[in-house]
Amino acid sequence: MFASLQRVGRALMMPIAVLPAAALALGLSVYFQTVSWLSWGNTIWEILGAGGNAVLANLPLIFAIGVAIGFTGGAGAAGLAAGVGYVILKAINDVSIITEATDGGEAVTVDMGVLGGILIGLLAAVLYNRYKDIRLPDYLAFFGGRRFVPIITAFAAIAVGFIAYFVWPPIGRVIDDFGDWIVGAGALGAFVYGLANRALLPMGLHH
Repeated sequence: MFASLQRVGRALMMPIAVLPAAALALGLSVYFQTVSWLSWGNTIWEILGAGGNAVLANLPLIFAIGVAIGFTGGAGAAGLAAGVGYVILKAINDVSIITEATDGGEAVTVDMGVLGGILIGLLAAVLYNRYKDIRLPDYLAFFGGRRFVPIITAFAAIAVGFIAYFVWPPIGRVIDDFGDWIVGAGALGAFVYGLANRALLPMGLHH
């Protein structure tokens, strides 16, 4: 169990390594736009900031791909499968078709954030390790082996998205409420946060 959690921590390091570049681009963009003698380049600074924002806005997708690659020793097929899987998950979570088909109620979108990306990355890695050497009948041989991984991941992501539509909202509320409690609890909240952060250090999950 401990070794598995350490492996998760190592896999998370790849997407986390992208964050400093995004933060630097955003920081420089804001700073340069506040310096009067650099106002001639405001358009350039805005483009720089847009680049940083693009990374932060797509963190779940980046984590999905990074975790899948990290868990499979750099397998590109796993990264592609994770990307496909996350795009499908997000599309399902964003549409109202499930609500309309079940109870005709008001449309509700689900935002799993980075955790959704990590989940899909782990799913893609598991499916890659299981099906990377699969052999199909001769008339389907082209889709065998690693090419099969994005296909099976796509269908698995549909199932995950459907389940998440019903399961995730209460989980998300608990996470949000806990975060609000940490912020509003003052010294006690800081202690709980610090304790949890330190407890995750040996596994590399504190990031």
